[in-house]
Amino acid sequence: MSKIKNIKVNLKELKSEKEKNFKERLKFIDYWTNYIKNKGSRWGKQQNLLVDSQID
Repeated sequence: MSKIKNIKVNLKELKSEKEKNFKERLKFIDYWTNYIKNKGSRWGKQQNLLVDSQID
């Protein structure tokens, strides 16, 4: 247990990593939405049924 008490956390660094992660997620969302819009759905009938069933 004493090892856990000795852990040092740099809150500024943690905040910076959190912001970086958030920006990366937004970039991925933009990338993926553009991909779907431009490429369209090339899935088969089974995949479409599965994806469509998740909407409801």
